[in-house]
Amino acid sequence: MYGLSNKIHISFLEVNYDFRLNNIAFFEKLRLINRKTGIFKHCPRIVRHFFCSNKIIKQLKTFFSNNDFDFVIGVAGDRSFILSLLKPIINGKIIFWNHQSVDAHFKKEKTRYSNENSFIEPLFKNFHEIIVLTNSDKEKLENYYNIKCRVIPNCKSFETNTKSTLNHNRFFSSRKTCFSKRI
Repeated sequence: MYGLSNKIHISFLEVNYDFRLNNIAFFEKLRLINRKTGIFKHCPRIVRHFFCSNKIIKQLKTFFSNNDFDFVIGVAGDRSFILSLLKPIINGKIIFWNHQSVDAHFKKEKTRYSNENSFIEPLFKNFHEIIVLTNSDKEKLENYYNIKCRVIPNCKSFETNTKSTLNHNRFFSSRKTCFSKRI
């Protein structure tokens, strides 16, 4: 799609799981409780189960044990943190590529990784490189976790001279869901 060189081989896992890598309802509920209360914030062994099921860890271990890579890129937090857990068996450099706002995920109350620092903070040390989208996110992650980050901003995919008239109060998301809202 993006005109990569034929020398680059990309592997996609043929694992059929949805966005939640741990779809055991019990752990999902515990994660929500922890996010609100911090009851497990000092128990990294418990928090690890919030990120990924043992079944998926086993599948990933098998995959990475049977394949060699120059680079393995985790896009988004949970997937990247799982790669960090698998560092001992991954032959290649592991890259954390955060496409979300640092504010939306780290250090703020009731965000994606609220009360999970005891688990995720050591995992940042396993990455060869950490990539974020903005200088602001870079500064925040570096300050929060005493790590070095690199900024690669999203590029503009196109430009247009046509501006919206804002006559239709709807927007569309290309993810699995279409949203419509009055503004």
